[in-house]
Amino acid sequence: MLQDGSCLQVNQMAGGWATREIDDWVYYRQQHVGGCCAPSRFKPTGYVFEDDGSTVQTTGDLMVRVADAPLVQTVLVDGWYLQAFTDDRAVNLTLLPTVNFADKQSIVYGAAFDRAMIITYQFLNATHQWIGNQTSGLIRNTDTVPDITLPKYTRSIATFYGSRATPMCFAYIYAGLYVDRPQATLTKICSSATSILQYLALANFIAVPLIFFVMASLSNFRFPPPIRFLCRQPSHPVLLCVFVMLGSFVFSQAWNMLTSQETLFDAWLPRAAKLVGMSTHYCSSTTCTTS
Repeated sequence: MLQDGSCLQVNQMAGGWATREIDDWVYYRQQHVGGCCAPSRFKPTGYVFEDDGSTVQTTGDLMVRVADAPLVQTVLVDGWYLQAFTDDRAVNLTLLPTVNFADKQSIVYGAAFDRAMIITYQFLNATHQWIGNQTSGLIRNTDTVPDITLPKYTRSIATFYGSRATPMCFAYIYAGLYVDRPQATLTKICSSATSILQYLALANFIAVPLIFFVMASLSNFRFPPPIRFLCRQPSHPVLLCVFVMLGSFVFSQAWNMLTSQETLFDAWLPRAAKLVGMSTHYCSSTTCTTS
């Protein structure tokens, strides 16, 4: 769902993957391994994280450095549907990368170095004003990226930092915006309505016979013979019976509709939503501009 999701055309597509300098990330050709994109092993850079491996005896963590050479891709929250649920804090961003070894040399380095990445997110509003940051923390020797919940009024940028000696080499990256249905206000309202109708239906099941019993015990009310229900002339006992039974039917059916037909709500509120209209933003501390 990202522009150039297979990472073959870094810095070549408008709105695609971009780096600070054109050769920060390179494509490693497919040779049994490879066929993926990662930070260049041969270009010197600074580091945003460094572990010298001194705790390997206790933690099992080898040496690792995460290069200060980010790969940036913009993800836009577009359309009234996604924006409405984002403003309700009910939209999650999921990133699913496919990671390979860059080359045979990186397999050898794997005996002494860990592979790691850090993902940072810059959240922007509709006018590209910065509204917050979030980071995944160090993701070490795994390609599992935790989901994040987008803040209100978000348009987000995902920035990838990768280790260099034995890099996280991305063959493909999938990004998806998902509605977190249990967190949506609409879902909470419907759940509350379901609970209320459930108790009303239960109370109604008990109340209807009780009402008729009290009416028959404390007044001269008597159920009319069956033939009277077919008469055209109005009868107050008949109308009262019809009114009470209709109320019972309505409450019971409303509850049944919300509980047994929950799939109708799921179909109207799908979990997955497609990402469209990518563009690249360059950010200062407070504002971002679109190129």
